Amino acid sequence: MSTHDVVSLEQLRELATEQEHSVSIYLRTDPREPDEARTGLKSALDQAIRELREAGLSNAQEEGLREQLSAVENSGRWGELSGSIALFLTPTSHRFFVLVNALESSTTAGRWFELGPLLRAATAPQEALALTLSQEGWQLWHATAAARAAEVQTDPDHPQDIADATNRATVRDRGHVRRLVGDEGRTVLLEKYAKRVAEAVVTEADALDAERTVPLVIFSASPLLELAVAEDYGRPVRSVSGAADELTDHEIDAALRGVLDELNAERAAALAEEYMDGDTAGRVSTDAAELGRAAVAGAVDTLLFDFTATLTGELDDVTGEIEFLDNGHDLLAQLALAVVERDGTVLAVRPGEAGSFRDGSPILARLRHALV
Repeated sequence: MSTHDVVSLEQLRELATEQEHSVSIYLRTDPREPDEARTGLKSALDQAIRELREAGLSNAQEEGLREQLSAVENSGRWGELSGSIALFLTPTSHRFFVLVNALESSTTAGRWFELGPLLRAATAPQEALALTLSQEGWQLWHATAAARAAEVQTDPDHPQDIADATNRATVRDRGHVRRLVGDEGRTVLLEKYAKRVAEAVVTEADALDAERTVPLVIFSASPLLELAVAEDYGRPVRSVSGAADELTDHEIDAALRGVLDELNAERAAALAEEYMDGDTAGRVSTDAAELGRAAVAGAVDTLLFDFTATLTGELDDVTGEIEFLDNGHDLLAQLALAVVERDGTVLAVRPGEAGSFRDGSPILARLRHALV
């Protein structure tokens, strides 16, 4: 099982400092195509260097950037690729993340690293369970922020297939599997199988997640899919239709990440609607200047921000005062970091995922208490 990077607050804080001739590269990757990722990084760095030359990049600094990329290429991590990679370069340093998130590819160059997408990777829940189910058998999978989807070793005493679950050995014959002949009838056998599997999944899933907050995604084909989804697993359930037996671990993981993106977007949309339409009593704000003071005071409970938006300047981490500057740092990232450092919740959203914030603002927050 490949392991991947979970971005820490300390790493985010280090990357948030000003860096002369900094390059930020996000690249969506396919674990089966490591050479394509290497080529993509080289192309992205070439693009960044062309931009930095106009800002005074010297030949020695350019060579330094290429040496840092070479160090990444020789890092031995190309067998760990998953959804995307994030690479942050200066002429004298690099920070390389292999991420399970499928972030959009982008390249920026300047005096600051682009942290918006990395904040999304760091703050969006990335844990899910998957059930692949067919008449021939089932398997439970577990995916986290640190690892791609992998099979869970389940109790062998659980029913293994439809014949085992219904005590009808004859249905293992391929012709009988298709017809499910017998006095119980096809639907009754499928219902019994779905119920027995659901009972087993609940036992195994609860051992991994006793709080039952991690969603379960069921991969199966009709009519078994509908029967399985109708069972009670005690946790959020989503479904993906198709032949589960034909899926690879890469396909399962990719589908899980897509479902998690949808769930995270639904959560953000629900919170935005609640904040903007509810009785807020002065505890909701979309004003960056006000939120600067609230963030450093530890008064922000939950912050939603559009990580693709551009709002630049400087945040005083002591007073919370904001100076808006055209050539400054990403203010939204600074605000998000200030909230996370003070135990607040941050949701980095794409345009449209949380609807439109009030007055077209790229930021929305619920405060722990109204500001004086």
